[in-house]
Amino acid sequence: MAALTNELEDQTKGSQILVDFCKVQPVFIQLRERLLIPDVSLVVSQHTQSGNVKSERKKWGARIILAGDDAEAQRLQEALEVWEREMRIREKDADRELSKWLQRADEHHPKLLNLPRVQAYFSMGEYEMKCAEQGLLRKDDAIEKYAFVSQLSDRPGRPVTLRTDTEGAQVAIKSYHLTTRELHMHFLKTCSKLGALRGVMNVVPVVGVFIEDKWGLVLILYYENGDLAIWITNHPQRDPQLCPRMTHQIVCAVEGLHEQDIVHCDLKLENIFLTPTLKAILGDFDDVHDANSTMTSSVGLTCKHEAPEIRMGTVDKYDKSDIFEGLDMSGHASDASEMNISALIDRTTASDHTYRPLLREVMQSTIFKYVQASRQCAICYEAFIAAESLTCRNGHVVCDSCVDDWLKYDMTNTSHITRPIGWLPCPMQAHGCEKIWEPKVYAPHVTEKTFDEAMCLINKPKVSVARAAA
Repeated sequence: MAALTNELEDQTKGSQILVDFCKVQPVFIQLRERLLIPDVSLVVSQHTQSGNVKSERKKWGARIILAGDDAEAQRLQEALEVWEREMRIREKDADRELSKWLQRADEHHPKLLNLPRVQAYFSMGEYEMKCAEQGLLRKDDAIEKYAFVSQLSDRPGRPVTLRTDTEGAQVAIKSYHLTTRELHMHFLKTCSKLGALRGVMNVVPVVGVFIEDKWGLVLILYYENGDLAIWITNHPQRDPQLCPRMTHQIVCAVEGLHEQDIVHCDLKLENIFLTPTLKAILGDFDDVHDANSTMTSSVGLTCKHEAPEIRMGTVDKYDKSDIFEGLDMSGHASDASEMNISALIDRTTASDHTYRPLLREVMQSTIFKYVQASRQCAICYEAFIAAESLTCRNGHVVCDSCVDDWLKYDMTNTSHITRPIGWLPCPMQAHGCEKIWEPKVYAPHVTEKTFDEAMCLINKPKVSVARAAA
């Protein structure tokens, strides 16, 4: 009996050591990676490869021009399109690696960012580097790579076109005429602000940015349902349950900007876009400013919804007063038919800003009692109820379908097998997120087939029973 007791104690101690090791191993792996100095040659090779790609594109053009007949030219053109698609995939992978490198260097080895070899790659300075760190910068991209579909806006100096990328997806491309280096810098600075908005609730995500000749170009998602102004015109009789939900989504978007110390400065119905499920998404960030930055006369605010203190020039700083614009605009959307909504709009649009409620007070209003907070999926960008999606501690929300696809993709990596007990990294790891989910956390968000395949890869038995318990 004594021997069995001793054996049991040894087994218990051994199992505890194994459990403790599994808990600390991810921390050890992250610590080891952080202590390793990033290899600067990655940035240098990126610069060299960029020049090689440009040279190769010119060679393809010459081959097509010198083709013996139309059939040969057509064959070369088709081969060029295949090469372009493959090159775009490689460029995206390279951009992700560069983004991860910059994030690690910025956090743990900032002196590397000042090396001449690194500075030479980012000729436009810190904001270009910041865009690359955020995974937004598409260096050496060109507008001709995106097939023209239609003209969305012909505003002088800021046209917007609908185009198709190399993968067949539709994107809206906003162009900005940059005539001076100062405008180039301002464009990149604004883009770096937009990059900081990833993960903010109900805000149109920016897909990428690049500069070509004297034009700065921003790629954003295209919403086929159009903007809120068009929807209101086409739906004079509106669902009374839908209007409070849209108002709540607009308020959440404004609050998300304020948490980043950003003021939108141009809230209007035309800048609110609708997803296929009629979720309201805030977009058009042409005139975003830091909160409390100095005001100038060149600001393009929408006078129709402007707060009185801004319209009358009684303040010289950008206060977070665009809640006035948001609720004033929402009054047009909801027609203020309910007494509660009407009272709320009266308070938020009061002439004296000291009488206006804080955003938190607005969100806690009884008219939003049955409205569930929604967030945008970090991968597919559709809006989902936050409680039904997987959310990491950094605020990135991933819908169930994308979690399932992400787990399938992760299974193709050897890191899935070597990573302890089947843990899954956040899909936003390319943008600096280091959150790792345990199987019991992500299991309810994936199909049983995908989950069992993932567990089998790390030599674990099928865990359908454990899944149900989780």
